[in-house]
Amino acid sequence: MALITINGTLKDNQGIAVAGSVLFQLTNFGGDQPRVAGTNLVVPITTVATANASGVFTATLQGNDTITPSNTVYQVTVRDKNTTIVTIETYNIIGAGPVDISNLTPVGAVTPIAIGQVVFPITAGQPASTPANGTAFWDGATKRLWIYDGTTWRFVVLT
Repeated sequence: MALITINGTLKDNQGIAVAGSVLFQLTNFGGDQPRVAGTNLVVPITTVATANASGVFTATLQGNDTITPSNTVYQVTVRDKNTTIVTIETYNIIGAGPVDISNLTPVGAVTPIAIGQVVFPITAGQPASTPANGTAFWDGATKRLWIYDGTTWRFVVLT
């Protein structure tokens, strides 16, 4: 069970440490229940770390390289002390810890996992598939939240 300790320090745009929270959400596992490879242990889908007044946070996560199905990633949402979303990035967290999140490079496009017969490509540009109305996904490379409204794909850019 390769649990990895992730730590970091939240800072504002002037480099001053601030309180807040960091949500780690496991994604890209399709309809499967994510498990530790070779076991029946279920992997938590969400983990929340709270940054103290000095901005310091710590979380313990299952490494993506030890999760079945393969190709999972963590969507990481950082919120300030007022719960306003500051940033959303996607990371492949692997190897041994502890890991300072500031040393990780966000992943761009992620190879999608099949959900039944439908695959949602997560790449820059408009999605090519036609899913059910209300389907949504995050494209971390372009910071776009794509939503299918039953007729066309629409997106919101989050900065």
